[in-house]
Amino acid sequence: MATSGAVTLEYTVSELIEEAFERAGYDVQTLNAHHMRTARRSMNLMFSDWANSGVRQWSIDNQTQTVTQGDSDYTLPAGTIDVISAVLTRDSVSTPMHRMALEEYHRIPDKTTQGRPDRFWIDRQRSQPVMHVWQVPENGTDTIDYWRMVRLDDVTKGTETADIPYRWWDAMCSGLAVRLWGKLPLDQRSPKDFQILDAQAREAFDHAKAEDMDRGPSTIAPAATYCP
Repeated sequence: MATSGAVTLEYTVSELIEEAFERAGYDVQTLNAHHMRTARRSMNLMFSDWANSGVRQWSIDNQTQTVTQGDSDYTLPAGTIDVISAVLTRDSVSTPMHRMALEEYHRIPDKTTQGRPDRFWIDRQRSQPVMHVWQVPENGTDTIDYWRMVRLDDVTKGTETADIPYRWWDAMCSGLAVRLWGKLPLDQRSPKDFQILDAQAREAFDHAKAEDMDRGPSTIAPAATYCP
């Protein structure tokens, strides 16, 4: 027997939600618009929780910021969660920029000193983070090339596809099922069912996260520290 030969399957948000409802013990034939709306809300909240769990390889991208002489602060693009790595490029040569903690940045006595920027601090505001660099750029031609972790696209309607890859489908359905179980009427919630769903969700998430990792070797280096 031959396989389909196809690798293009995509489930809609509604299909993934139905799968999660079934796992949670709902009769999908009874689902209505409210069920779908509350499930989409739970899905977006779960994506918010995932943003706190570390880097996801499919949700990073590369950005370039041309510096402005005398300007040390750069508002990062909408949807930026954090910056993973940054380099300063001058005359086609890139040099690493080291990340600072707030305390280290705060201790710099003269934050107006101009030169080649070699470090940065990320001020993670509620909406768009701000990158503060030091030294302050001495020209307007250098660029900061950085990799950022990006917020997943919002789920707004059932006909969309979720902003997750194939290898995370089961983790998403399992995690959503736990959240939907919590919305069942109290007399329909079985602690045993919760334990099973929760264990399945944790296992699926751990499997997906373990697979979704950088395959290159890790490098451990001491952080650069400003010493006044």
